[in-house]
Amino acid sequence: MSGNWKSVKLKDITSKIGSGATPRGGKNAYKKSGISLVRSLNVYNFKFEKKDLAYIDAEQAERLSNVVLEENDILLNITGASVARCTIVPNDILPARVNQHVSIIRVKKSIADPYFVLYAINSNYYKHRLLTLAQGGATREALTKEMIENFEIQLPPLPVQQKIASILSTYDYLIENNNRRITILEEMAQKFYREWFVKFRFPGYEKVKIVESELGLIPEGWEIYPANKLFEINIGKTPPRKQKEWFSKKLLDIKWVSIKDMGKAGVFILDTNEKITQKGIEKFNIKIVPKNTVILSFKLTVGKVAIVPEDMVTNEAIAHFNQNSQFKVPNSYTYAYLRNFKYQILGNTSSIGNALNSKIIKSMLFLYPEKTILEKFDILMTPLFRSIFTMEKRNQNLQEQRDLLLPKLILGKINIEKMENV
Repeated sequence: MSGNWKSVKLKDITSKIGSGATPRGGKNAYKKSGISLVRSLNVYNFKFEKKDLAYIDAEQAERLSNVVLEENDILLNITGASVARCTIVPNDILPARVNQHVSIIRVKKSIADPYFVLYAINSNYYKHRLLTLAQGGATREALTKEMIENFEIQLPPLPVQQKIASILSTYDYLIENNNRRITILEEMAQKFYREWFVKFRFPGYEKVKIVESELGLIPEGWEIYPANKLFEINIGKTPPRKQKEWFSKKLLDIKWVSIKDMGKAGVFILDTNEKITQKGIEKFNIKIVPKNTVILSFKLTVGKVAIVPEDMVTNEAIAHFNQNSQFKVPNSYTYAYLRNFKYQILGNTSSIGNALNSKIIKSMLFLYPEKTILEKFDILMTPLFRSIFTMEKRNQNLQEQRDLLLPKLILGKINIEKMENV
């Protein structure tokens, strides 16, 4: 590290550190539109999740006037399982406030670059220190205002900060650009699905009669089947956690999908936190999920849908919709159906935290269209899903490159004068 880097406390380079509150009445007090209220479920490392963004009215916002978000504010989760997750507020949700689980870190731009500070907090070195602090509490994981204020990072001169932030943010720009393209392709896939299988405007629909069924009106000749007739439904399994020898991170062992992996995945599961050894799979008779199979979470976080691009295994909270030889339902249709008709699953549970059981999953009703329509839909969807996979794989590579550079740049172990942007 260069001699002109210095150790600073966050309170010395910020004009504000503080969290907000939840309006009286909790979730029932949220509005359909208005001023954004950022919660911990919106904040991920390097990413802001706009899904389920809450809104409050002007009167509620006035009571939170001390936590008004500004451009380039850093958001840091300070309680619970998501503690220490960190990102920058996106401009398009402003004006906004934060609740009590999220802290604002507003750096003094004359001293520090907000993106440099963000990358520092999200680097493994500093993230580990934050998590250690958070886990030191007596009752739950939490970061206090005092902990954040006194948290120390190494800070180079401002031009060096800006150069490091520019190098790293180029990766994030490319990732975000790919994410926008993925979103467009996903929306196209769902639009085609709804057009063909919800509005029933499929090729040749004008000549087909509409008849009553268990799921309402459907085209004549189409069928309604329970899931276990169309698919071989399998459920995953977790080896005993006390015996760590069943778990692995080695390249040759098989990826093991958990709910956490489902939560962070896009359309495809590209990586997992853990793997299961071949001996563990054999000993506990864990079902292999064949390549390109659609999987569905039905416990804890209910209704997450993804595709495995290679053979994998899962835990017991995830169901596998394996093709069977009689019906051979295209995976593109299975994925779109489960995404679009998630209410069938969630309708059986009063809370996202509640669990369903395999019986409910197996009895879930599926619309089975006429075979030639399914084949035409799969031909239409295949290039879309192929493009999505390519971009998700590209993003994975970009993230790996960024994460390799991140600790070296943030700790001053690379001479940035010799580096060019991506």
